[in-house]
Amino acid sequence: MNAPSRPTSGPSRSRWEAVAGVLTVLLAAAWLARLVPQALAARLQTDECFHAYVSRWIAQHGRLPVRIDAFYHGFAYAYPPLYHLLGAAAFRVAGLNGFLLVNVAVGALLLAELARGVARLRDAAAARWAVALAIATPFLAMHLVRMYVEALTALLGVAVALRLAALWRAPRTRDALVAGAIVGLAIDAKLSAIVLLPLIGALALAQAARRRPHGARAFALALVAALAVAAPLLVRNAVLWGSPIYPVFGRDVNAWLMMLNDRTFTPRPGALYGEVLRRLGPATLAALLVGLAGSVRARRFGPEHGVVVVGLAFVLLGPLQPLLEARHLLPVIVTLAAMSAVMLADVVRDARARRVVDALALVAALVAIVRLHDFRAGLDEPREMDAAFAAIRADVPPAERVLAVETYDTAWYTGRPADWPIPFGQSDPPVEMFRSGDPDTVLAALRRHGLRWVFLSDDDGDPVFTGASWPASFCRALHALESQDRVEDAWEADGMSLVRIPR
Repeated sequence: MNAPSRPTSGPSRSRWEAVAGVLTVLLAAAWLARLVPQALAARLQTDECFHAYVSRWIAQHGRLPVRIDAFYHGFAYAYPPLYHLLGAAAFRVAGLNGFLLVNVAVGALLLAELARGVARLRDAAAARWAVALAIATPFLAMHLVRMYVEALTALLGVAVALRLAALWRAPRTRDALVAGAIVGLAIDAKLSAIVLLPLIGALALAQAARRRPHGARAFALALVAALAVAAPLLVRNAVLWGSPIYPVFGRDVNAWLMMLNDRTFTPRPGALYGEVLRRLGPATLAALLVGLAGSVRARRFGPEHGVVVVGLAFVLLGPLQPLLEARHLLPVIVTLAAMSAVMLADVVRDARARRVVDALALVAALVAIVRLHDFRAGLDEPREMDAAFAAIRADVPPAERVLAVETYDTAWYTGRPADWPIPFGQSDPPVEMFRSGDPDTVLAALRRHGLRWVFLSDDDGDPVFTGASWPASFCRALHALESQDRVEDAWEADGMSLVRIPR
């Protein structure tokens, strides 16, 4: 479908465009500036510690690891490496502070990509609205100060969506190659992005069915470019771990642990849908509904509507993917914001109405900046863990492993290898001690796995083993062993203890 004609311009409109553009840039700069101190003050927790550790390791060694000795008695490094490569570069340039600012820098690139891509797809007004909607999305802001990969996947996901939509409208060889390369990078950042490959193939077939050979050729080229960029990761996984899409079809997957993780970490469909709806934010949700309603009324549809349909399908089908959480759909959320701006610009044609939308978008962004709260308050490593980590550093010899739920945190803050049973990437998961409450069995299992230290962060435990917590049966068995003087407390405080297992 041809792009709709743009509103006529004039001197007054040009002045307004210039002012609105400057205000949008200033708001973007203020938004990023407010996030920088939060990022720099972060006390890394859980997966953040994993990403920091691997990024630092790559920076120190100049290559990707095969197995990481600090985690799980040798953790298979099959993680898509793009975020860690960026983190390694940041470590080399500015140490830990450089790593802490990677996602803020990614956020700046994301705003730039929104402005460029939406302006190309529609016009400058739509680009301003897309940037403002992104700023008005607290979920995005949180992930710019949270050292997870989601900020990077959001950037790449938005870039893919905008470029594929533009390619559908005007197929060009160079644009096809660039779009395909970005898809490959998206796979190198998060393996779930591999779903984009069949999607591009379907777009090529759709263009062929519409007898648009140039379009079919462009999407076929994009598919080839995507495969070429992603191939090194997929081949590496196939050679080292037995499956290009590892852990799926991996040789070392523990079915019981995978089932526990799926049950523990996969939200119910209703909970996932509600969380995504809440994370969209009122500004994007309003723009999306108005844009869709206007398009239906005008019977005007373009590739942006196709992107919205695909994005909503990803959300609806999300519960079919184990372990998928709302944060994994951040690329979809930001893409919906971008396409909402495109649809809105398509149906709001009157110059005065556009100024009203401009004002509303700027106000929404300004309110979000003013109300920006401390996201790190709910993300940081709790201060009460400091004493436990200090005790581990003092008592545990450097080469000896610690059994700990907080595996990544323990290894990062203490420099001691940490272990825990996980569904894949681990040749011999230490699970026997969690499947029996018998003290003799627990002690024998700990010794068999060479675990002489247990950081028990919850003395009572949960009723059953979930894969992500101490089971009460294990805690009772360990306390029974302590009362029999067969194990001993090296440190204890605030319901936590460091238990030593004699040889």
